[in-house]
Amino acid sequence: MSFTKDQLLAFVEERKDWEEIDLSHKGIREIPEGLFDHCPYLKVLFLDNNQIQVLPPTFLEKCPNLEMLDLANNQIQALPTFTEKCPKLKGLSLNNNQIQVLPPTFLEKCPKLRLLCLANNQIQVLPLTFTEKCPKLKGLNLDNNQIQALPPTFLKQCPKLIVLSLNHNQIQALPLTFTEKCPNLERLYLEGNCLDRLPSSLEGKEGILRNLEKVQEEIRVRRDQQKRKNWLHADITTIPENPSNYTQKVFQVWPGGIEYQELKKLSEMTF
Repeated sequence: MSFTKDQLLAFVEERKDWEEIDLSHKGIREIPEGLFDHCPYLKVLFLDNNQIQVLPPTFLEKCPNLEMLDLANNQIQALPTFTEKCPKLKGLSLNNNQIQVLPPTFLEKCPKLRLLCLANNQIQVLPLTFTEKCPKLKGLNLDNNQIQALPPTFLKQCPKLIVLSLNHNQIQALPLTFTEKCPNLERLYLEGNCLDRLPSSLEGKEGILRNLEKVQEEIRVRRDQQKRKNWLHADITTIPENPSNYTQKVFQVWPGGIEYQELKKLSEMTF
C-alpha cells in the first residue's frame, strides 16, 4: 500500500482527534508541512517502515502531548530539530535508518523522554549536549552505529538510566567518569567495540556489564594485537643484511621464536 499526498492528508484529517495514529507500512516518501498541525490530542505516532528521507523541522510543533514516536525502518539521513516542541515525549524509536549526524539541539525540548532507540543507523558523532536535557531517560540504545567517541559529559544528567546499550560501534575509549552519575544503571552492553580497557568508574560495578567475559576477551585480544604491532614496529628497520654479528638471543624476544629470515620479511611489510 502506498499513500499519495492527498490520501495521507485525508487519513490524518479523519483521525485528528485521536490519541494514536498508525501510518506504518504506507509507502510514505514525504511528510507534508503541517500534516499534524490539528492533532492536539496525539500521544502515539507510528511512521515506521516507510520510505521517508527528510523530516520537516516543524512537523511535530503542534503535538505537545506526544509520548511515543516510531520512525524505524525509513531512509532518514539526518535529523532536524523536529522534537523541540515535544515536552512530553516518552518514547522515540529511530532504528534501521541511515542517520549519520544528530543536530546539537536534538532532544533539547524533550524533558520527559524515557526511552530512546537509535540502533542500526550510521551515527558517527553524538552532540556534546546529547541527553543533557533528558533527566527521566531510562533506556538508551545506540547499537550498531559508527560512534568512535562519547562526549565528556555523556550521561551526566541521566540519573534514572537503567539500560544502556552501545554494542557494535567503534568506541576506542570511554570517559573516565562514565556511568558515575547513573546510580540506577542495571544493564550495560559494550560488545563489539575497539576498547583496550574499561574505565575506573566501572570498578566494583562489573555486575552491570552484560557479557563481561566476552568484552574482557575482546580487550585482551586487542591488547595482544597492539603489542605485536608495537613489536613489529620497534626495531624492525634496523635489522642488518648480515645476521652473523647477531646472536640467536636477539631473535628470542620475538613471539614464537621467530627466525631471522621471517623477521626480514616482516620488516618489508607495511602496517
